[in-house]
Amino acid sequence: MEQELSWLGLSKIDGITHKQIETFLKLYKKPENIWKTKMNDLIHIGFTQKQCEQIKKTKYQHLENEMKFLNKLNIKFITINNNLYPQQLKNIYDFPYWLYIRGNEKIIQKNNIAIIGSRNCSLYGSEVARKLAYQISNKNRYVVSGMARGIDSHAHIGAINANKQTIAVLRVRYKYNIS
Repeated sequence: MEQELSWLGLSKIDGITHKQIETFLKLYKKPENIWKTKMNDLIHIGFTQKQCEQIKKTKYQHLENEMKFLNKLNIKFITINNNLYPQQLKNIYDFPYWLYIRGNEKIIQKNNIAIIGSRNCSLYGSEVARKLAYQISNKNRYVVSGMARGIDSHAHIGAINANKQTIAVLRVRYKYNIS
């Protein structure tokens, strides 16, 4: 639980990058060690002063409350160390160390195909995205896309028209009010 809460705490640090986390883990091995690391050491490996202040202000009680809040909303917080984390995602450059998931988390490990494209797509592009997603969905594959208008949304529509589930990937920052 301590490691999971540490990952959750890291996810709340404004502007934290894959590179910062990677560098930290190479030196300090576990995410929970970030709370014990001196500010000067964090700055030396690439954290900003503001990020260091956020890290030092983080309290486990607040993270526990936030985890309860996420659970109440049926949102799962999974990290790279979790068995649910998709193996193929670990193979991309700059992979996310954590995912927030709402819905059927098991389909993220299935045979997925991403369909992404222009927000300002042509009529032909939107038709192709819908048809392709429909056909892919009927072959026991899951369509993965963003929620942007254009190709992404038409891909979801195609899968939904096939009465299949889709995976929407969002990059969301939310603020949890700890008071």
